[in-house]
Amino acid sequence: GHRQCMGQDLARLELKLICARLMQFVSFGDGGNEVNSGGYDVTNVNKPKKIGVTVRFD
Repeated sequence: GHRQCMGQDLARLELKLICARLMQFVSFGDGGNEVNSGGYDVTNVNKPKKIGVTVRFD
C-alpha cells in the first residue's frame, strides 16, 4: 500500500506558516521608468515587453 510519514501533514502546515510569516516582511515595488518603458509584444496574445519589480525585505 501507500506509505507516508505520520508527521507529513504537520510538516506541510509548518512550511505554509513559515512562508506566510516571511511574506509579511517582503515589499514589492515598481522597477522604475527605465525598466517599465512600455510597449507590447504582438503575438497570439498581447503582453508587455518588460516588467520590472523591486523586492525588498524589511
